[in-house]
Amino acid sequence: MAPCLNGAGAFYKWRTAIPKVAIVTPPSPPFADIDRQAAGGMGLWKPRNRRTVGHSEFAQYDLPLLSTAGVLLDQGHDVCFVDGQAERLDAESLACRVSATSPDFIVGMVQLVSLISDLSLLANTKHRCPGAQLIVVGSVVKVMTERILANPAVDYVVIGEPELPTSELIAALAGGQGVEPVTGIAWRNDGQIVRSTPRLHTDLASLPAMPYHLLSPYRYIDEFYFRGDKFGLVVSSRGCPYKCAYYCPYPLAYGKKILFRRPEVFVKEIEFLNREFGVRSFQFRDQVFTISEAHARKICQLIADANLDIRWLCETRFDLLRSDELLEDMRRAGCVQIHFGLETGDPALFEAIGKPGTTLEVAEDTVRRVRSKGMHVHVHAIVGLPGETWSTVRGTFEFIRRLNITKFSLNRCIPYPGTAMHDEAQRKGRIQTHDFSRYGSQFVMRTAEMSTRELELAIRYLGLNLDRDLNKGARPGRRARLTRLVLNPLVEKVLWRRGGAQTGRVALASGKH
Repeated sequence: MAPCLNGAGAFYKWRTAIPKVAIVTPPSPPFADIDRQAAGGMGLWKPRNRRTVGHSEFAQYDLPLLSTAGVLLDQGHDVCFVDGQAERLDAESLACRVSATSPDFIVGMVQLVSLISDLSLLANTKHRCPGAQLIVVGSVVKVMTERILANPAVDYVVIGEPELPTSELIAALAGGQGVEPVTGIAWRNDGQIVRSTPRLHTDLASLPAMPYHLLSPYRYIDEFYFRGDKFGLVVSSRGCPYKCAYYCPYPLAYGKKILFRRPEVFVKEIEFLNREFGVRSFQFRDQVFTISEAHARKICQLIADANLDIRWLCETRFDLLRSDELLEDMRRAGCVQIHFGLETGDPALFEAIGKPGTTLEVAEDTVRRVRSKGMHVHVHAIVGLPGETWSTVRGTFEFIRRLNITKFSLNRCIPYPGTAMHDEAQRKGRIQTHDFSRYGSQFVMRTAEMSTRELELAIRYLGLNLDRDLNKGARPGRRARLTRLVLNPLVEKVLWRRGGAQTGRVALASGKH
């Protein structure tokens, strides 16, 4: 690789000039792509056959980081947005790319599952930028403050929503002022970690529009839902107040208070991406898009009024689609798919842990209503929640098969630090490793009755046999057929040994229920 300048020649005294800020998303570690939007910003590790730092062609931009860039631009800072994933940079290219801008500040995003790699890449980049200060942001900062600040390259961290604390911190440093009045940050002082006053929630409606122009040239292509299309990530609200916070990182990352952006600004952003970059397919990243029916219907009306030729998907709860009028508005505005966290098909586990406050009967009725309006349903199940047994696994299989939907995702239960589930599992000795790079790509937590090996058998068993039953028209690949031939008898033996079939031998794959 050709050498690059380290930016020293362009360095200037930022206290007498407009501060230069590099907003940085690190590329992914070797053998993985990191979905940085997933799991409330904790990230999802997707295995890849790539031996170097980089990324595949399916990158996604980080919305809180982009929003932070928007606030800094609005305040007159000189901002450069460097997406190491979308640009498929390696460690050397990232350092060169950032140092060429001669930044005074580097604002870097980190995720739980790639924390070690992210910090290493950001530290290496900072060392190539003389005089620059490194500010680390991300959902994981709340629960990993000490670990992140243990890296000597990190100067400050932002705990919680990044937009206003980051801009206020940079303004204080650039003006030569003390940082103590800035809320929601932490730093080192004489080897001790100092935390400022925690920050209350940000008024999202007061923030400027997302600076999507910083994403030019537009490199974001969908991998799953609208495969091959240009894919836009947008968000109109933040927060999740529900009791599934026991295991879910959404309330931990975004808070329990629901905060709304202005629908007019949100739809203008969609229009910009559609008309300027040719983006037709969108994912609304709200944690519960329909928690306010009035807010959701206003957005749908504005999209319809703008006559935008778009299609989109969103996420919500089964019990938050209260009226057929809302469903009609969503369909007319271009909604083609709604995602729900099913978590489990066992009634007792669903009501106690999966989705407290609603029932599987409500879930089944909601699926029927959504499909009757011509929209697809995508359910997400979690294998390995506390209380999972072979009997509850069977319940999940039976419920998803009864729904007769072809769009489903099976996820490994992850004990996210900061959740009550993590603390409980830690006390009971059920967490098998604290290597966060394994979180999500394999089971790291057992249940009272199932080992991590049995949970791995269960998720593969569910995936292969649900795919067979719900996608009858598609011929499975040779590998899937061979795996099923080996896996199904093995799981049936476990079911028999554990008493999973109390009224006779049960073979899920054969349809004997």
